[in-house]
Amino acid sequence: MQELTQFIFKESQLPELIFAVIFSLGVAIFYSVICATFYKEFKPAWLFFALLPLFVIVSNILFNIHPFAVILFLFLLLVLLTIIGGVLKGVKSSIDGIKKRSKKETLPKIFLDIIKYLILVASFIAAFIYFDTAIIIVIFVLLFVIKLFSSSNTKKFLNLQASLPTSKIKSMAMGLVEVSGQTIMQEPMLSRIEKKECIGYRYKIERKSKDRDGKTKYSTISNEVVCNNFLLDDGTAQVEIVADDIDFLWLEETDSYSSTSKRYTQYLLYANQSIILIGKANSDANRVFIEKEPIKNIFMLAPNNSVGQWNRNKPLLNNFLAYLAVLFLIIAFILISEINVDGDTINLKFNLSWDTLSITKLFE
Repeated sequence: MQELTQFIFKESQLPELIFAVIFSLGVAIFYSVICATFYKEFKPAWLFFALLPLFVIVSNILFNIHPFAVILFLFLLLVLLTIIGGVLKGVKSSIDGIKKRSKKETLPKIFLDIIKYLILVASFIAAFIYFDTAIIIVIFVLLFVIKLFSSSNTKKFLNLQASLPTSKIKSMAMGLVEVSGQTIMQEPMLSRIEKKECIGYRYKIERKSKDRDGKTKYSTISNEVVCNNFLLDDGTAQVEIVADDIDFLWLEETDSYSSTSKRYTQYLLYANQSIILIGKANSDANRVFIEKEPIKNIFMLAPNNSVGQWNRNKPLLNNFLAYLAVLFLIIAFILISEINVDGDTINLKFNLSWDTLSITKLFE
């Protein structure tokens, strides 16, 4: 404890303070991301870029706290906010899900969901009682990193479009394909809002509510995609798109209106739109068509210009995610390390004791 106190109140030099202030601007990026993800009521997030450097300067000038100790504290606080935000978001999602299904499901089913939720909370509390706190924090940090790189239909589509070559329709092989071209309407349908003629649409219904500050927020109730079969023309040939179970990505919002408690939004797929589509090329007799790819479970389209914008920004995003993952792993390493201060030297000793995970401890 004495060594830690020496580190916190160690005399600092001006270059160290300047470096810590600049570094705190980088830390502010992660605070902004965490708040945008878990604490959306906190606005504006750009305040972190003013508050964190100011916190470093004030702590050093008024309380003589070493700026590197302040940076370490900000890292630990970031981890704590991430864990708390993740837990609260999971709990809120579970409760909202139970409320949404309460009118449709029987009492035993709802009661079973409540029991599952209580078991989850009890397990979380028991983990902190019986196991080493640092290890639990490390586990949550690793789960957060895994979540960053977890798969979804959108991520799957974006990863595939980056790796698959764009096939010419005239010469495309059977199987998983990426094609690009102009949509051609075969049989029109009418949209849900204003009955506009289109190939297909996404129709989203959101519930409106107020947060503590009185600002309106939205939660999705329904999000359906309806689409007729259509043709895709890339200049070499045309192919029929069998649109069963197709999904839309980044279509432009076309129409929207609100009632007292809900908001309704639609996104239309028109004729002559330039799109990229990934699915399975198949044939039946002399008919060639594209349908959902069942193995990779992918059948999605997106506007060409939106995908192009994503591809231009993707290297920057990859660098950011890699930096974020490394940062959290470093924080995890610090949390389970022993810090010793010897004069001007700071020693980190990796000291993870697996005795704390011994099953016998549960029965002591």
